[in-house]
Amino acid sequence: MHKKTPYLHIPLKYKVIVFIFVLVLIFASMLFKTVHYRNDEFYLHNMKMAENSTKTVSFEIDKIILHKKQLIKTFFEDNEDIITSIVTNPDNYNTYELLNKKLERYFTDYFATNIIDDKGRLIIDEFEGSIGKLCLTDISDYLKSHKQLIRLHPNPIVFHYDIIYEFTINSKKYIFLVTFTVDEIVNLLNISKREHHSLFIINKKIKKLIEITDKASRQQLHNRQGIYLSNDEDNRIVSRSDITDTYWEVVDFYDKFLFKNYIYELLKQQILIFVVFLVLAIIMYIVIIIGLRKKEKLQNSLIKQNDIITALNKNLKQLATIDKLSGMYNRRYFDEMSHRKWNEAHRLKLPFNLAMIDIDFFKQYNDNYGHIKGDNCISLVARCIKDSFRRSNEFSARYGGEEFVIISIGDDTQTFFLRLEKLMLSIRDNKILHAKSTISEYVTVSIGFANTKNSTSLKLSNFINKADIALYEAKGNGRNQIVLAKN
Repeated sequence: MHKKTPYLHIPLKYKVIVFIFVLVLIFASMLFKTVHYRNDEFYLHNMKMAENSTKTVSFEIDKIILHKKQLIKTFFEDNEDIITSIVTNPDNYNTYELLNKKLERYFTDYFATNIIDDKGRLIIDEFEGSIGKLCLTDISDYLKSHKQLIRLHPNPIVFHYDIIYEFTINSKKYIFLVTFTVDEIVNLLNISKREHHSLFIINKKIKKLIEITDKASRQQLHNRQGIYLSNDEDNRIVSRSDITDTYWEVVDFYDKFLFKNYIYELLKQQILIFVVFLVLAIIMYIVIIIGLRKKEKLQNSLIKQNDIITALNKNLKQLATIDKLSGMYNRRYFDEMSHRKWNEAHRLKLPFNLAMIDIDFFKQYNDNYGHIKGDNCISLVARCIKDSFRRSNEFSARYGGEEFVIISIGDDTQTFFLRLEKLMLSIRDNKILHAKSTISEYVTVSIGFANTKNSTSLKLSNFINKADIALYEAKGNGRNQIVLAKN
């Protein structure tokens, strides 16, 4: 009796594995060459694509700036009488407001304007602070060289850039300064970037300083470690292009794992082709495909369920942070966000304002008109507060009962006080009848507020307490007034 060859006892699946291993060794060099060639081709393709993107964007931004210069010239010619009136009578603020409204209709990304004489002095006193020191520096440089280099201007309200137009009245030269937000440029970067690439505008005078990204200006880079390109990002730049008459250059850099992922996908593709060829006649291949399809269906099902859960969580989060009666943020949201805004103001070295608001004689209002009208009163006051403080750097919340709170970053004490006065007028303008009030026939509010420049407190809780004490002082002084917290 002959002994059976050990090879014959090897299961088929192991024979297939050995056969695949041998074929892998045979095709390894071919696979490597293919991957290497296609990777080089892919890299050159991305280089060319990036070069086209930066040149196109640079050209389009040149066009945007040139077009705006032409439009400003046309606007000036159409409204020369208004501008002349402002120059000759700068104290007439109504004429300045009229000019602003016309510019807002003329330019969708308009931010602010001013007129400057040949000494670099503002004709209009910019109360809101839209015209900053950097704007004045650029004007001074222009008066010396008569050439403007456009750059991004940091501003507590919004980052912007200026365009200068020079004109003459009564033989005296003036500058018509119009400032714009970067929204149009951001949109251009966003629609021009290619998949797995990012388009940024960098300050070519200050190495690696980010000016504008395809998401927003430098002002809104909250998801980054800093406002400069990292060394890794700088190494991944594949193309850059200067923008004429600006401090800017457009850079294109690829995603961190673009080429690694491409090689990985390329290897997968080559191996898959090889495997499909090898196991085409094997029944187990069909089993594997069926298994993969089941897995894919299961993954899709899990993804759908995950999307549903995410949506439900989002709704739950909203319910947890919004006060149902007033539609404002609730106390829980305030407790969470107030610390973030406090830290943000300290980090950016900006004024931090906090106002506590209380409806005067609200208990008497409820007793006289009933809880339904009391709820309506709270809703109307809440709406006035939300309409008056809706900037991106501030928020308001219902603190409890008839009490509300406002947090705002950036305004100085006087500006914030004037905004609170406008809020009080807005509430009184609603003319909510209050027969039981001893100070007015309509509903009024008392306000206490604190500003970081008027407080030596280093803790938010102490700062809130100062505003609360100021509120009680306002109520104790007769209500329907605003009191600033003492140091």
